[in-house]
Amino acid sequence: MSVGKLGGSISLKVKITKKDMIWSYIGYFLSLFSSVLVLPFVMKLVPSDELGLWYTFLSFGQFVTLLDRTFNTCISRSITYAWAGMQMINAEGYNVIKTSELGTNFRLLASIFKTCKKVFGIISIISLAVMASAGTVYIGYIAREMSGIVWIPAWIIYGVSVFFTIYYSYWTVALNAVGALKQAQQITVLSKLVYIALSLAGLLLGYGLISLTVSNLISGIILRILGKKFLYNY
Repeated sequence: MSVGKLGGSISLKVKITKKDMIWSYIGYFLSLFSSVLVLPFVMKLVPSDELGLWYTFLSFGQFVTLLDRTFNTCISRSITYAWAGMQMINAEGYNVIKTSELGTNFRLLASIFKTCKKVFGIISIISLAVMASAGTVYIGYIAREMSGIVWIPAWIIYGVSVFFTIYYSYWTVALNAVGALKQAQQITVLSKLVYIALSLAGLLLGYGLISLTVSNLISGIILRILGKKFLYNY
């Protein structure tokens, strides 16, 4: 993939293979249908009040995680340019340079990751604060007829999972940005399979809502840890 202007060119070292496409389809399928695959067991084994609360959790989490998605395009673009060897990144447009003989600009890449850590750290803390304050009040009202032993631990676990999802989300964005599409989808597939396995095991053992929040937390942590590891080894 390349872009050029006035004789200058920027060759972006991002190659997409058939294996990347195959893994992308598999990852896309599991991302869409992992919850659907678990749904029959959830409907049968989770009490109706806990089930309604779980969907409220998911709605709240989706709303909060919109904050980090607004930065993903900008981050992906910056990482791709640094990976291609660009020496600096402008707020608009790009520098007209030839990068055919340049390697990855690791100094710029490290600077981008440092900025990502700060930005996403702030976003994750704000998100956790919102969930811990207004979110807890709202969930408490929704679950006012339920025992706190049931919903409070589940809400805490879910809040922690959202925090880590946001804080480390740039690692999977970075994998896609440098062209490691197969690796990005492989860890997505693994994390979804872990989610399905843990959810089913917990539900069959009778843990209900707690099993769903714990499986969500663990699968998210696996996704972020492997994302960082795969990027360093790419």
